[in-house]
Amino acid sequence: MIPRRLRSSLAATSFLLLLAAGSNAGQRRVDVGSGGLAFGPQDQTLNLGDHVTWIWVGAGHNVENGVSLSDPNQGTIFNTAVGGSTAAFTWKADQTGTIPYFCAPHFNFGMTGSLM
Repeated sequence: MIPRRLRSSLAATSFLLLLAAGSNAGQRRVDVGSGGLAFGPQDQTLNLGDHVTWIWVGAGHNVENGVSLSDPNQGTIFNTAVGGSTAAFTWKADQTGTIPYFCAPHFNFGMTGSLM
């Protein structure tokens, strides 16, 4: 039989381990307009539950998922308004697989990225 004090300690330790496991979500940053018409970094590797924050360092950009301006799934996961140089947007990775994204005003200039 396990002494009562030891059971309490084990229960408390188990609870703390569960809390720690749930707080392991990663944080990723993407600069929007980095060096002009680019995302920096262009590609990010994510785990389920990670957070990506796009931070505008240049004005006149947006972020929306999709492979092109004619993608029927364009903007179905995330789609921001065109932001100024102080805008920010955070998305939590709630699915796996590659998620391409782009800046709609600058898609034809190659302003694209992907989450993997």
